[in-house]
Amino acid sequence: MFTPNYLAKIEGHGKLNIDFDNNKAKLIVDEGERYFEALVRGRKFYDIPFIVSRICGVCPTSHYLASIKALENAFGVTPSDTTIILRKILLLGQISQSHILHTMFLALPDYINVDNISDISKKCPAEFSSALRIKKVTDKVVEVIGGRAVHPVTPTIGGFTKLPSMNELEKLRCELMDSWQSVENITKFFVKINYPHLVNETEYLALDSDREYSFYEGIVMSSQGFGFRPEKCKSEIQEKVVAGSSAKIALRDNKSFMVGALSRISIHPHRLNANAKNILDKLFENTNFPSANPYHNNLAQAIEIMHSFEEMIKLLDKIITSGSIDKNVKYEAKAGEGFGAIEAPRGTLYHYYKIDKGGKIIDADIITPTAQNLANLESDVNKLMNTTKSLSNKKRTRLVEMLVRAYDPCITCSVH
Repeated sequence: MFTPNYLAKIEGHGKLNIDFDNNKAKLIVDEGERYFEALVRGRKFYDIPFIVSRICGVCPTSHYLASIKALENAFGVTPSDTTIILRKILLLGQISQSHILHTMFLALPDYINVDNISDISKKCPAEFSSALRIKKVTDKVVEVIGGRAVHPVTPTIGGFTKLPSMNELEKLRCELMDSWQSVENITKFFVKINYPHLVNETEYLALDSDREYSFYEGIVMSSQGFGFRPEKCKSEIQEKVVAGSSAKIALRDNKSFMVGALSRISIHPHRLNANAKNILDKLFENTNFPSANPYHNNLAQAIEIMHSFEEMIKLLDKIITSGSIDKNVKYEAKAGEGFGAIEAPRGTLYHYYKIDKGGKIIDADIITPTAQNLANLESDVNKLMNTTKSLSNKKRTRLVEMLVRAYDPCITCSVH
């Protein structure tokens, strides 16, 4: 048995147990449970988005919006079209924020044989500069629409507490356009990377909509050809407590599955925006993509950055052309229950709340992407161990670590 130190370059605390004799490996989630679902019980509904966004500092916007959607579902609130457009832009900004951090600063060192960020800047100066440009403008997107770059404050049930001005939105559009060359540089760079070969067929799940490459709404579609409404998530996805882990493990029909960028692209590649789709179409000529190789999740995230920038510009054009933003929708708090599903950077995120007539939360359930991916990650790791028996233990360890990082796990979300 070989147990290395804690894994570097992932969010949260996790370590690997590798049994070379039996060709098995396991990611150990080694972070304390945080009990957010219990924490929100007894709190007023309007406090919930602010509380649950603290589950994660990497994807607070996704938790914030998922909780608002669940509360709106409980109260029967349908936001205006422009409110939904602004929320979509906000979410796309955060998706790109997270993807650029992971692809360039956490995953890339595995492929260019460097250890830290300063080494990346020396070995890949042009791509490093492009990544910083993308991070800066996506921070601005979240700040302008969400109120600040981390942990948004302005989205609320039925609308926004403070709306961006048309002047701010026009400037934001210009900054996104001016950053396009950086986006192209990053996406094409990740296309050229030589990814390890591993094929392990699995089920992919992601939100799917007839209208768009969906992050904000839709049914949950399976790569096996059927879907379910987000309200069915508790019956379709079973979370289990397992010995030795502070995170639950999610299964569907007692089998593992995968969520995230690779799942989304595998389910609806035809709905990518034009430039991102052209990149993907060219990949079909050289590789089996969309693929069953989990290392390609890094590539899928890079393609989604390009798609997201195209989409943010299109959505801003809609609002700027209309010249106005609708007012908030009025509502009354009432007893009920509601579900909200959204695509976080790492996959589909579900929030559920039951509310009493006084507006207090009496039950809550949150199913995070990393909890859904853990069983599939273990399956992939063990497949990798069985196909690399001829390699040295050092090389096998490195490939396992690269595979874990390719999943972009968010450990703090998994132990929420």
